[in-house]
Formats: sequence, structure tokens, C-alpha cells
Amino acid sequence: MTFRQFAWKNVTRNAQGYVAYFLCSTFSVAIFFSYAIFMFHPVLVQDQLGGAVKAGMTAAEYIIFFFSFFFVLYSVGSFLKVRQKEFGILTIIGAEESQIYRIVFMENLTIGALSIGSGLAIGLLFSKLFLLLSSEMTGFKHLDFYFPVKAISLTLGAFAALFILISFITPLFLRKKETIDLLKGSSKPKPEPKASILLSLFSALCIGSAFVLTQFNLGQTYIYILALGTIGVYFFFTQLSVYMIRLFKRKQPFFYRGVNLLWLSEMAYKVKDSARIFFIITVVTAMACGFISIVLSGDSQNKREFTHNPFAIQYTSYNTLEPGWDQDIKTIDQVLAENRIHFKKIQYVSESVNFMEEPSYPITVISLSVYQQLQRGYDLPKIHSLGEQKAVVVQNSLYKPENEKRKTDDQPLSKLTYKPFSFDVIRQETVKIPNDYTECYLVIADQQFNKLNQDLKKREDVLHISKVFYSIPEWSNKEFPKKNSDELSITNKIKSQITKESGMILLRAQDYLELKQTYSIVKFVWIFIAAIFSVASVSFLYFKLYSDLQTDQERYQSLSRIGLSEQEMSKSASIQIAILFFLPLLIAALGSIITVELIGPKFHYDTTIPSSLLTVSGYTIVQIVFFLVIRALYVKKLTKAML
Repeated sequence: MTFRQFAWKNVTRNAQGYVAYFLCSTFSVAIFFSYAIFMFHPVLVQDQLGGAVKAGMTAAEYIIFFFSFFFVLYSVGSFLKVRQKEFGILTIIGAEESQIYRIVFMENLTIGALSIGSGLAIGLLFSKLFLLLSSEMTGFKHLDFYFPVKAISLTLGAFAALFILISFITPLFLRKKETIDLLKGSSKPKPEPKASILLSLFSALCIGSAFVLTQFNLGQTYIYILALGTIGVYFFFTQLSVYMIRLFKRKQPFFYRGVNLLWLSEMAYKVKDSARIFFIITVVTAMACGFISIVLSGDSQNKREFTHNPFAIQYTSYNTLEPGWDQDIKTIDQVLAENRIHFKKIQYVSESVNFMEEPSYPITVISLSVYQQLQRGYDLPKIHSLGEQKAVVVQNSLYKPENEKRKTDDQPLSKLTYKPFSFDVIRQETVKIPNDYTECYLVIADQQFNKLNQDLKKREDVLHISKVFYSIPEWSNKEFPKKNSDELSITNKIKSQITKESGMILLRAQDYLELKQTYSIVKFVWIFIAAIFSVASVSFLYFKLYSDLQTDQERYQSLSRIGLSEQEMSKSASIQIAILFFLPLLIAALGSIITVELIGPKFHYDTTIPSSLLTVSGYTIVQIVFFLVIRALYVKKLTKAML
């Protein structure tokens, strides 16, 4: 028998252990290849958004490759630990160290070659379906099938290099191992797991501090929460969880009830041994859920802003003192008139002023009559009348810059002064105005505004702003626009004809569709990356169960001799597997929901909770399916070992 044949027989003989590693590697290759097919598609290359999409796909390819490297490295290391007894026997019958390294090297290359071949085959087989799905999700049309030579070359080269590199690295796991240690393998008796009380308290303190910080705004609060949470979770799995199991074991009425004695005793060892796996799974799951939640929240926010925006077109000019500043406004009116579009227009001039009481940022001053027009459109708080030198402050919380401390955050403004003018603030309102990037309005009486406006025209330190809002009844904001809608085609004409030399235009339909496509592309990328993370997490747990299988079979076989029933064995094993599957998921879900909700204001999201719950629910359903399958297979193996 040659070395190649021997390596092949080792792979086929250990197929049960290799199956999760092989399937996850194949899945990673298939997704990487599918993204490459999409990235190199001729239609995408010619599209205007193609560059941005290609950048996103390239980033996804790096993430998949980087994660695959560590996944494969960890998987191979786990298999080698399980097979230490086998390598010890080979050493006894005369195998040299270099020959064992060669066998391991060839086995890894064999699995790698099979994974690459299977991944490419699956990718090609489902490439048409993948292109149809990507076309539906991203909005790119006419993504017909083509033979992806570049995608095949990239995938083959990248993963061939990965598996060759891993094949050179893995023999290092076996170095400096004595034959007696190899023969003992994983059957060496383990000391009772111990936990440090101080480190357990430190873990609880970190997690508790992270939750307390959620109630405060310290600027980049989420960074402190992430740091404390990550440290706390690591020591939770390595120390606090073991200590908690010890506390449960001391409660004798609970410990000696049913099969609690059995599964608690075993979990103490498994949790300690699997601490790093749990930590990795928690981080990976939280990252996947977090990114998808952010994307879904952004998509929901985009829809809310469209349905809450009554104005199809908004134009802002930043210097009304220059000649011809209103040329773009005339162009918009002309295009709408040519297309026989009936519209109502709100046009006003405002002044951006730095008042003495709040010099850190400018406040936009508008007249009461203008505010009342905006109030009817945006459903703002009503202001019926204002006396001389009286004013109302209206803050737009949706577009407040992050991490900037204002005096109004601590106490309401009572007076605003810009000599020789002075205004008493009688009310202060906080509202959300979609698609309006003005942070704060000061509403004053019309007569007072006219006086202020005349005075400010003489000053150079004031920004004179003109805004125009177009309300078009036939373009409803109750239904989302499509690419063939009149609103989109006409506003595209407007966009192509205006100069925007000293202004900015917001087109409701176009802005909505562009953001929708952007979120769809990111969602498309991260859903499949999350799928890889999910499969890899299950694979990690499968490796752990497989490495403990022989020990568990021997334990339950011995217990069956003294009366342990199959039903009790099944219940004990199910509880342990459920903890292995869902404890990291529970912690990751809580962490991602809290962190994403804290990050949400940075992206001006109203809320992220519904999107986070949807993401976590979907991820949980997938994990439940995996749990049921693996539990059934594992319990079946244990049942065969019982007498």
C-alpha cells in the first residue's frame, strides 16, 4: 500500500468526523465562487454602480477567505487531537515522524481538493439560480449565465493556496509529542474543572458594567460596551459558567433530581473544554446578527423616510445674495410645467446664525408663516402666534451630529442674542423631520424676521439659505416608486439639467431607490456570509461532540449496566447539546441587539429593535434545525453503545 492509498483510506475511514469539515469547506468554496461569478459578470462591469458593488463583493471575498483559513486550521487541529492514539500506534509499528507528517499533509490536500472540486461543481450547478436571486435582491437586470473563467481561476487559486498552506502548518500540532501521550490520546483522565472566584466576579463586573453603560451617553458608548462585553463573555465561559455549575451542584435537592446529577457533572467538563469554542461562536454569531440588523434597520429607515416625506423635490441654495442663485429653481419649474405636472411650492429664505448663548453650532432662523406651512406638511407641533421678541426652538433630533455636546442637552435655552436682536425662548420642541439636514430651527414672528433679515444682509458671517419644497399630489408617498414610475423619470430629467453650483437637491424617489439598491447589495452580501458563519458554528460544535463521542459512549455504556435507561440518557444528552447550541446564541443575541440599538443613532435610525429581533429569530430557527438533526444523530450513536 502506497502513502497515497493509505492517506485516502484514512480519509474514507474517518468520514464521519470529516463530514462537517468537508461540508463547511465546500459551502465556503461555493459561496466564494458564486460571489466571484457575480463580481465578474459583464453586466455589472458596465453598470455605473458596478464599481461600488465590486468593492463590496471584494470585501466579502476577503471576509470569507480569512474566516475559512481559521476555520480549516481549527478543524484540522481538532481532528488531529482525536486521532492521537492512531498516530501513537503508527509510531510503535515503526512509522517515522516525517512519515506521519507526510500522511497528515496528504490527507489535508485530499480533503482540500475534494472541497474545492465539490464547491466549484455546486457553484456552477446553481450559478443560474444564484444570478436570478442576486438580480432580484440587488436590482441588476439581465444577469444571464456566462462561463466564469475568471471566477474559477480566482476560487481555484485562492483555496488551493489556503489548503496547501494549512497542510504545511498542521504537522506542527504533532511535534514534541511522546509516544505514550499519543497512545493515551483523549482518554487521559481530566482533573475536575476549577474556576477562579476573582475572575468569575471580574466577568460579572464587566458584563454588569456593559449593561449599566447602556443608560449613559459617553460619546462612543458602544465601543466601551463592546470592549467590556467581549472581556466579560470570555471570562464567563472560562470561569463564571464553571463556577455557576459548581454552585448548582451544591444545591442537593436540585442536583439529585432526575438526570440533573448526570448532565451537570458532564457539563462542568464540557463547558471548560469548550470555553474558547463558545467564545468564538458567540463573537461570530453576534457579528453576523449585528451587521444584518444594521442593514435591515437602514432599509426600514429608508422606507419610513419616504412615506413620511410629503415633498417630492427639495432644493436648497446656500447663497441667495449671488446673482442667478435661483436659476436651478426656474429649471425645476420649467421641467415640471413641460410635463404637465401640477405642483404646490413652499419657498422661503432663512438665516443661519451663531447666537451668543450657543456659539458651537448655527441655528436656522425662519418666520412663523413659513413654519406653519412646513407644519402642515410634516405634521409638526403647532405654533399659532408669537409676540415681539418671542421665539420657539424646534430641534430636529433625526440629524443631530453624534458626539457633539450642546447646551440644550443639559437645560433648555431661555434666551438667544445676536446683537442688536434678542429673543426670549418660550417653548422648545424636539421633532423628527425626514430628509431635512437642519439640526435646529428658531421660529420668530414675521415682522421680527423681516427686520433681522434686512440687518443680516449687511453681514458677511451669516449664511443666507433659500429652500424650496415641491408638493406634487399625483406622486404619492404612500406607495414605493418603481424604476418605470413617472416620478423617477421626470426627477431624473431635473437632476440632469440643474447645475447645483451653490445648492443641493433632494429627489424623494431617486434617493429612496438608490438607498434601497445599496442596502439590497449589502444585505445580499451579508446574508450569505452569515450563512457561512452559521454553518461554521455548527461545525465547531459537531467537532466538539465528535471528539467526545468515544468517551461519552464508554460512560453511558457503564451507566447502562447499573440501570440507566435510554430515555434518561437521551434527556441528559439533549440538555447538554441544547446548552452547547443555544447558550452562545443567547449571549450573542443579547449583545448584538443592545450594541446595534446603541449604534443606530450614529446612522440616524429611529429604532433597530424590530430588525434585530427579526434577524435573531431567523438565526435561531436555523440553529434549531441544526440542533434537531445533530441531536438525533448523536443520541443514535449513544444508544448503540448502551447495553
